[in-house]
Parts: sequence; structure tokens; C-alpha cells
Amino acid sequence: MQKRMKYIYFILTIMIFTFVIPEESYASGKDLPNQLVQEKQLGFVGDSTDIYINKLEKYVIVNEDETLSLDPSYVELDIPSTFIDGIEEGLVYLNKLIKSNKAIVHPDLSVTMVDDVNQGITSFSTKAKGCGRSGHDVYWWGYNIFLDCNETRTAYQSFKAGGGATAGIAAISRFIPVPPTQLASAIAGAIGGGLAGFGQMIQDEHEGNGVRIRFTGITYAAVPTGIFPQ
Repeated sequence: MQKRMKYIYFILTIMIFTFVIPEESYASGKDLPNQLVQEKQLGFVGDSTDIYINKLEKYVIVNEDETLSLDPSYVELDIPSTFIDGIEEGLVYLNKLIKSNKAIVHPDLSVTMVDDVNQGITSFSTKAKGCGRSGHDVYWWGYNIFLDCNETRTAYQSFKAGGGATAGIAAISRFIPVPPTQLASAIAGAIGGGLAGFGQMIQDEHEGNGVRIRFTGITYAAVPTGIFPQ
């Protein structure tokens, strides 16, 4: 009987180390290849986000008051509900801006924001600036933020240095109209860890001409969903 109990304990120990501990390790992102860490932490695998956006765009409706909504038949699409929830939350914010004349939606569903200070139009065209482009584009689904090589280096060094990552957050928050602390929380929540991990992702994608960072959702709903080399 004693021998049998030892055998049972031995089997239970193997089960715990085989199934429980690896699950915790994966949840924290440890011991995963860097590419898998990035895909897991950002919540989307490969180019899934772009695929979802392209599928969903056909269901975006421009209403009579120029606000945007989704045709209810989008439910036939094979898109995760979490992604849909983020998009709908972003549209709520965007529609508030449209109603208050702070945003203009163009026929191609790109968006231009109106500057509150001078009542002029804030340009979102990207400009060549040394090595890579610097600027951002706004769409119904969120933002593409372009950092040139110098901005990219400053951003990842700031994020990896820890603390408040002031310079890194500033490089991005100038394009997304939310408080820097809110943006920092959104980034940390999206990658499932500290801001240093986000800095490492930016550095990994930097091939000399800066990076493009995709944020899905508008203003307070914006979360990072991809980092790509320019």
C-alpha cells in the first residue's frame, strides 16, 4: 500500500509540473520565442487584425448624420467578439467627435481631426524625415503611427529603461488624444506586462527605417495591436 501511494504521489507530481506550471509560464509570456511572445501579448496572431479590418470594412455604414455604425449582418463574419467589442467602443468615441464637429470622415473612411485650438484641420499625412516616415493616419478602426529611426530609437530606449517611459509615451501620445497615463495603461494591459516588453518589441521590429505601430480603437479605446518595420 505504501509503495502504491508513493507511485501515486510520483504521478501527481509529474502532472503538476507538466500541465500546471507551463500554463503559468505561458500566461506570463516567459520561456516563449520572442515572436510568439509578441503575438500572444498583443492578442492577435500574425496579420489577423488586418484581415478582420478588411472583412469588417464592408459592413461600416455612414449614417445621415455622418456618424458611423456597423451593419448588423456583420455577425455572419468569423471575427472574435473581443475584436468587435473594441471596434464598437472606438466608434462610440469617434461618433462623439463627429457630432461635435471635431472629426471628419472621408469617403474612403479615413478620418481627419479638427484642432480645437485654431479650429483648423490637423494633417495626418506622414512625412519623410531622415530615415523612415514620421506621422500618423487615422481610420474608422484606429491609428497607424509612424516613427522614424530616431523617434523609434528614443521610444524603445525609453520604454526599456523602465519608470514612466516619459519619452516613449510622448512619442506616441502626441498622435492619440488621451492622457499619457491612460495610454501607458492601455499599452501595458495589451502586452500583458511592463512597458519594457513593449520597448523590446519596437526594437525587434526596427530594421533601420523606423516602425509602424497599429492601434485599434479611437481615443480612449485605442490599444496597440501590432508593430511592423517601415
